[in-house]
Amino acid sequence: IHTRETTDDKIGIIALEEAPGETAKHLCAVAMSKNPSEEVITPAELEPVFNHLFKDDRIRVLNHYESEGTLLDTMEHMALLGCKWIILDHLTLLASETNTGGSENAHVDAIMNRMRRLVKQHDVHIDVISQLRKMGDSGKSFEDGVIPSLDDIKGSGAIKQVSFNVIGFARNLNAEEDLERNTINLSVLKCR
Repeated sequence: IHTRETTDDKIGIIALEEAPGETAKHLCAVAMSKNPSEEVITPAELEPVFNHLFKDDRIRVLNHYESEGTLLDTMEHMALLGCKWIILDHLTLLASETNTGGSENAHVDAIMNRMRRLVKQHDVHIDVISQLRKMGDSGKSFEDGVIPSLDDIKGSGAIKQVSFNVIGFARNLNAEEDLERNTINLSVLKCR
């Protein structure tokens, strides 16, 4: 196992685009320095890594297909269970799945404000993945490795206003060279 633990903090993960088993397998693959899209990883190889990563319920992956109540209530429940780090992937999907009418921006505002209260009430850190706006027809696209700005975040302005930190990632998916295509550049867009 190629992991180095630096904390015993519990982590909660809400990955809305994949099943919990996929999330767990991807986390194990990262710990093994393997790419499950390109390499076959046997259950026998996964088992010791899984047992190491998920021992003592240190990492909790939400099965959102079966969860009851709202995902924001679930995030609070994770905090009450001791999760100090919560990862939400991704805000745009959460907002679209939970909007019961009205403006999408107003709904995102409410979600961001609820998460801010959650952070302050329970002393947790929430990482929120957010989609980017389409760039239109002018110039290069984000798929060409353009670093996004705060104004490129899709949805409400509350995302950039409420967030303590915003980090933009870029990768040139269209690059001919393998190294460039697999190199991620990041930029700190906001740091409070």
